[in-house]
Amino acid sequence: MLPIALRLSLRLLRASLHAAVVFTASVALLLLFLLWSVLQLFDESETASLSRPKETARAIARFD
Repeated sequence: MLPIALRLSLRLLRASLHAAVVFTASVALLLLFLLWSVLQLFDESETASLSRPKETARAIARFD
């Protein structure tokens, strides 16, 4: 049987490791979400810039 002090310190170590894993996973998910958001913004701006010439061509064709 382990002494009480050793059992308590092992419990504390286990709880600390669990908290570190949960924190690391949360930060990783947050960074992944931020990366996804930035990529969505770039995709939207790229799509908008590609559609502008078509709209301009349609507007010019209407006046011709």
